[in-house]
Amino acid sequence: MKKVFALTMIAVMAFTMTAFAATDSAGNAPDYSQKASWCRIPAAITKDVDTFYINSTAYIMDSFKEGAPDYAPLDNAEMRSGFEEEYLAHATVYEDSTNVFMPYYRQSGLRYAGEVHKKIGDA
Repeated sequence: MKKVFALTMIAVMAFTMTAFAATDSAGNAPDYSQKASWCRIPAAITKDVDTFYINSTAYIMDSFKEGAPDYAPLDNAEMRSGFEEEYLAHATVYEDSTNVFMPYYRQSGLRYAGEVHKKIGDA
C-alpha cells in the first residue's frame, strides 16, 4: 500500500509539474530523469518510506529586477539558494527515517504572483 501511495503521489506531482512546465516561459521543462533537476535525491533507496518534499517559493527578489521572467528558470541562483536553505532548515528532519526527494521546479516570481492576484483576487 505504501508503494502504491508513493507512486501515485509521484505520478500526480510529475503530471502537475509537467503541465505547469509546458505552459511557462522560462526555457525548457525540467527533466526529472536528470539529477540536475533535483535539489535532493537519494543515492540509494535505504528506507521503507519516501518523502517527496516540495519547497516553498524562493524566487522573490530576483523577480522584481528589470526584465525578470515571470517564472524562475531552474538555474536561478536565488531560487537554488532558497531550496538549499529550506532543505537544511526543514527537509533534513525526514532523512533519518525516509528517503527524501526534493525536486527543483520553476516557481512563479513574487512580483508576477502579485500581479495575478491583483487581476483575479483569491479565486
